[in-house]
Amino acid sequence: MTNKLDLFLREKTDPIYKNMVEDLENKEYSFEKNPYFVCTFHTQIGSLYKRGGIAFYGRATNGWDDDYNDGINAILTHSHSRFFQMIKRITNSIYPETSIESIVWSNICKVAPEKGNPNDELWENQYDYIVKILNAEMEVLRPSITVFITGIEEYKRWDSPLFKVFKELKLVECYQNEEYGIECSVEVYYNKQSEQYFLITGRPDSFGVTREFIDFQINHIISFIKSRNRDINLGQIV
Repeated sequence: MTNKLDLFLREKTDPIYKNMVEDLENKEYSFEKNPYFVCTFHTQIGSLYKRGGIAFYGRATNGWDDDYNDGINAILTHSHSRFFQMIKRITNSIYPETSIESIVWSNICKVAPEKGNPNDELWENQYDYIVKILNAEMEVLRPSITVFITGIEEYKRWDSPLFKVFKELKLVECYQNEEYGIECSVEVYYNKQSEQYFLITGRPDSFGVTREFIDFQINHIISFIKSRNRDINLGQIV
């Protein structure tokens, strides 16, 4: 079952995607001739998601596009991924009955190599479009809490579009264990105007990250979300 918000979001973002692809092709990125690149990864919206819910963001498409993906069910069908395992554990704790059908999953980058992350050139060439698409996603979906599983320090650039969209974010909490290192910490930002929280944490599949580190991240994310439980799922699909 398609969520109505998916139609609203595509109506708002399709023109941006079209301009982005045309612009990249003009810069000699050929999506037809060069299969190394994939494109048009759209945000995946659970059928039961409502405005005021929870959204998760990764870094890049990593092979996902509109011609080859399992939608929100990728979180289940690709359970070997530590990234998806993290989302699933958090989601199952918050929504034990409906699970991933109640959330949103997306990526910061919409154009990337089939495997891995975009190089600096590709990142810079799509950056303005990334900001525009993220802004549209936030306007249409209006999640109360968004979890960016994108990295804290080493890959700081991954969260920069968020700070372009919300210029007055305030750091309100930080969960950190010195033994685990900064990449396993959880930073919590708040935007007063939109009344939204944004959690930024490290990638669970980063080199050297152990199960204990991941448990630390997940437990603090779940704890924070549950402490704001009254703010979640208050919105309605229009």
